[in-house]
Amino acid sequence: MIRNYKSLGITKRMQLYKTALELRNQKGWGSMRIGKALSLKEKTVGNWLYNNGIPNGKESNTHKPNLEPSSALSYVIGAVFGDGFCYSNGRGKCICLTVKDHDFADEFNRNICKILNKKHLYKIYKRKDGRFAVRATSKNLFRFLKQGLERLKPTIEKHPSHFIRGLADAEACIHKHAHWQAFAMVNTDLALLIYAKKLLIEKFKIPSKISKMKNYDISRRKDTYRLTFYSYVNMERFYQYVGFSIKRKQAKLAEVVEAYDAYQKRRASKSPLKKQ
Repeated sequence: MIRNYKSLGITKRMQLYKTALELRNQKGWGSMRIGKALSLKEKTVGNWLYNNGIPNGKESNTHKPNLEPSSALSYVIGAVFGDGFCYSNGRGKCICLTVKDHDFADEFNRNICKILNKKHLYKIYKRKDGRFAVRATSKNLFRFLKQGLERLKPTIEKHPSHFIRGLADAEACIHKHAHWQAFAMVNTDLALLIYAKKLLIEKFKIPSKISKMKNYDISRRKDTYRLTFYSYVNMERFYQYVGFSIKRKQAKLAEVVEAYDAYQKRRASKSPLKKQ
């Protein structure tokens, strides 16, 4: 039987609220299961869990986002512009990421929890297709991210390496072959790649080029673009100043940099000594 929530005193409401948070954090239960266990409406529990609501009807101060420029905020912006998305439903304003690398989901999770001042991380769900999903809920962060790239640039440019890293974790890869190597970042948003190119050259002295990819999939409606750079020197700069959070991508980048260092040492050892 569902409780008459409005008839409960503030003390009892706070007890139920704390119990709901414990069940969420310790057992990973969702709003429906907790609602049944506590005889409360799912909507009431969902407001506590997903909308930072507390029983007195106000938003929790501990979960209000810190939207001042920071490395965490720049990383989340980059990741959201890559593999992330924002949507609104009955539970609130959601910021989500669905990816195939658990360490990417974990890095996104830790950074978004820093922004929201959360003590506990969100649960990372493994989907049936093998990908990992993280969902955070914050009305203020949702509205901030939905402003668009132009308005977010002043925030991004305080910590550009973290923005590029978030975007690269989502959209970039390293191609390594016997005689050449390449960094490639792919996206349908040309303006986003042009801005990433601008940051790479201005902040890290990494020149790159953007090209339109051939569309072999007739069902694809949008054009796709690719940002690339090739030289060992640029790879080394990217490794030093930006890097990846995804271990497999960072390991591949490290292989390229180590191969270049080894080549430089061999070249130096073979060079003739200057006459005194």
